[in-house]
Amino acid sequence: MKEHQTKTAILSQGESALVQDGVRNFTVEDIAKTLFISKKTIYKFFPTKDNLIESIVDFIISHVENHFKSTLKKDISPVAKFHELINYALNQLGRFQLQRMADMKARYPNIWLKIEAFREQCQKDIITVFLEAKSQDLVHADLDLQAASPILLKMINAIFQPEFLIHNNLTPPQAVETYYHMISSGIFTAKGQKELDKLRKS
Repeated sequence: MKEHQTKTAILSQGESALVQDGVRNFTVEDIAKTLFISKKTIYKFFPTKDNLIESIVDFIISHVENHFKSTLKKDISPVAKFHELINYALNQLGRFQLQRMADMKARYPNIWLKIEAFREQCQKDIITVFLEAKSQDLVHADLDLQAASPILLKMINAIFQPEFLIHNNLTPPQAVETYYHMISSGIFTAKGQKELDKLRKS
């Protein structure tokens, strides 16, 4: 196996392990055993366990980022883009147990800050979709999206914290779906909402 393939295999298996076991039970030994390689091979690419975990998070972020970019470039309506981005976010968040997210934040605060920064970028991408929708009269004409943007970002940062979700007995997908319905009903015109409802039912 070539070095690039080995590194990708480690990151891919590491992603599976992180999703399944969380950082608390994550071990380099388990990844090595699953891939039938030595720990020495893993440490050749990733000097420490912490470095490996951060690289896995970067690996996950890059996949989500690429999906967002490709969706934004699609020749579909902005409402369809919004629907696709939210559904993708729901599917991704559904893979992670809430307590494991809390463990990540507590044990690796620097990595968590990176996750938060990326989450803000995703929200900015969604705001870009709203601006495109407004140019097509799919967003309420009297809504100032520039003024709404920092409010939406603040909401995202406040809501998608493990302690908030745990305290309110919410799963990440439930929070995204509720946010999705609240925001879409307040932003899209009747025409935009009608298209969105059709996409939800399809």
